[in-house]
Order: sequence, then C-alpha cells, then structure tokens
Amino acid sequence: MLLIYSSNSLFDLMRLRLTPFQTHCEPSKKYFKRADLNAKEREEYLRRFGAKTDETEFDSNKTAKGGNAADDSSEHATLPRKDVIRRLRERGEPILLFGETEVEAFVRLRRSEILEPEVNKGLRNDFQEALEKVDQAFLDEILATQAQNGEGRSTIDVKVPDDGITYEEIQKMAAELGKGEKELDMRVITHFIQFLLLMWGNRLNSRTAAEKTAVRGKLACATYTQTQVYLKPLLRKLKTKSLPEDILDSLTEITRFMMDRDYIKAVELARKASHSFRNG
Repeated sequence: MLLIYSSNSLFDLMRLRLTPFQTHCEPSKKYFKRADLNAKEREEYLRRFGAKTDETEFDSNKTAKGGNAADDSSEHATLPRKDVIRRLRERGEPILLFGETEVEAFVRLRRSEILEPEVNKGLRNDFQEALEKVDQAFLDEILATQAQNGEGRSTIDVKVPDDGITYEEIQKMAAELGKGEKELDMRVITHFIQFLLLMWGNRLNSRTAAEKTAVRGKLACATYTQTQVYLKPLLRKLKTKSLPEDILDSLTEITRFMMDRDYIKAVELARKASHSFRNG
C-alpha cells in the first residue's frame, strides 16, 4: 500500500513538473532547456496560487530603492575623481582616508565645502596668485585694445629690471670674487642675479603675441613674476650688506661655478646649501 502511494505521489510530482512544459512547449521541439522548464514552472506556480503580492512588493521596494540609488548616484556622480582630488588637496585634506571609498571621499569634500566655504581663499599659493596677475594683465590688454603704456611696453610683457651693468663688466668685477672682500662678493652676486633676470625677461618679452597668450606662455610669465617676488628679500640683504656670512659663502661659490658655466656643480652646491639651511 505504501509502495502504491509512493508511486502515485511520484507520478503526480512528475506530472506537475512536466505540465508547464507540455502546455507551452512547441510540438515541433523534441527537447527543451532546463531554463525554459524552470520559467514555465514558475509561471504555473504563480497562476495556480496567485502569489504575486510578494513579487509586487519586491518590485515596489526595488523601485523605491532604485529611486534612492538614482538620487544618490546623481548626487555622487556630479564631479570627476580628478576634480575631487584637486579640490581636496586645495583644502589640505587627504585625497582618500583608510577604508574610504571614492564616493565617501566626494561626500567628505562636499561636507567640507558646505561647512567651510571660504577655506580655499587662504590656501592659494604664490604661484596661483602670480598666474592670476598675468591673466588679469591679459584681460586688461584686451580691454585696452592692445594699447601700450607710456614706456612702450605691452601690458602682457613682464617687468624686466636693468641696472645698466653689462656681462663684461660683471666678469671684470668677478676676477676678485671669493678672495675675502665680502662687499665686492655681494655686489657681484647682486649684478649677476639682476643680469640673469634681465636675460630671462627679455627672452619672454621677445615672444610672439600668440606665444605670450597661450597657457604655456602665461605659466612662464607667472614663474618669472613669482621668482622676482622670492628674490626680493635676498637682493635687499645683498644691497644693505646684511646677508649672513654662511649664505654669502655658498652664493659666492655658486656664482663662480655659474660664471664658469659649470652648471652641474652649481646645482649640486645649491641643493646641498638648501638642505643645510633647512635643517639648521
């Protein structure tokens, strides 16, 4: 009796498994895929028991979550990663914390920008300010319809210092360089620095208008302007004869190497001196 019941149950199970396929299968096909059978079986189950409520709820929840995800993605995909890195660095923030995702880094940036919107103003470096001055000079040049100032110098040209000393005169003075006369050493160094600025500035000003207004041209002008600003304290101490002796000795050797065109030794000595002065 148990055997008969088991056989009937097995038969019912087989019939239940085959019913969806037999109902929907095309007569011309002699075989079927398991995926097709599973799909038909699911349709038959839903048709018999009407259990679409859970599926509807699942779809609605999925839609709601999808909407939130879309909102999140639209919020987080508004800024490329390279821009996030740049803006975090401008604020002095790490570009990625330990265990942090790129999306979380973007959220941290947005939070920082909302809480401290003015922080960028204090983080701009001297190079950016010099570049802004060059850009402003270019805008002034356009507004003035390429007009020139009273000295005949275009406003997009750099300001070039000229103390009237030629390189031949500097070479004559440098014959006694580093021989113990400190005032002479400081005078030679001052004239040599100003001569280098003169040569550099004249080269920048001799470029074409297209070269000057290109991005690379503006960067070159900004670098020159920034260098002039950085050299002002040094030139002031040289002119007032108040430069510390250890710095003067290093500058004297560097100047000698440069005038002898031994630029490799000059750069090596400059690096060593810079490292020594930083570490006290």
